[in-house]
Amino acid sequence: IWAIGAGMIALSALIWLGPRTVLAIGVLIIAGHDLLDPIRSASLGGAAPLWGLAHEAGLFRIAGRETFVAYPALPWIGIMALGYGLGGAFLKPEAARRRLLLWLGLAMLAGFVMLRSINVYGDPAPWSGQDTMAKTIMAFLRVSKYPPSLIYDLLTLGVAFCLLAWFERLKG
Repeated sequence: IWAIGAGMIALSALIWLGPRTVLAIGVLIIAGHDLLDPIRSASLGGAAPLWGLAHEAGLFRIAGRETFVAYPALPWIGIMALGYGLGGAFLKPEAARRRLLLWLGLAMLAGFVMLRSINVYGDPAPWSGQDTMAKTIMAFLRVSKYPPSLIYDLLTLGVAFCLLAWFERLKG
């Protein structure tokens, strides 16, 4: 929950930049934060806890206590900025909104399949073929949520946008 709170604090500053700029920042953070993975907190000395809070999950000494950081703030700030930047889409007429949500969802899912297939960027844990098709599919779908990777974001947000477009048709 703390990461969402940190995201709200960051968003309170970002909103002064305007929705399009916040959207661009959100996309940049989501697409690029995995580039920061090679930076390890162990190499940062006294700044290690700050890096852990921002980007790297793990156990850190914060305020004199061992604290486990499961949800670093930076990826969630990106997701929240993306959501804020897309807020205007929900003011569009229903048909246009559905088309946009479906297009975004399908584009994200296509990006997920493409990036996951090449196994080079977007998730710290590469997948590999297994001894059965079911296990191979599960390995392909097993993505890093702690912290959320680009691949995780593409998969979960892609499904969410497609479902939003579909649920929009339900009445009552």
